[in-house]
Amino acid sequence: GQCTPCRVGCEKMLKLIDKPQWDADLIDELSQAMRDASICG
Repeated sequence: GQCTPCRVGCEKMLKLIDKPQWDADLIDELSQAMRDASICG
């Protein structure tokens, strides 16, 4: 994709949610960073 925050963020998100136990705070932080930095907002 053309949007680096989404392209890289989705890869990182998949690694986070692929773990047996999710770190909800880290997932929330990554989600917010992706929203703040993405082209589409």
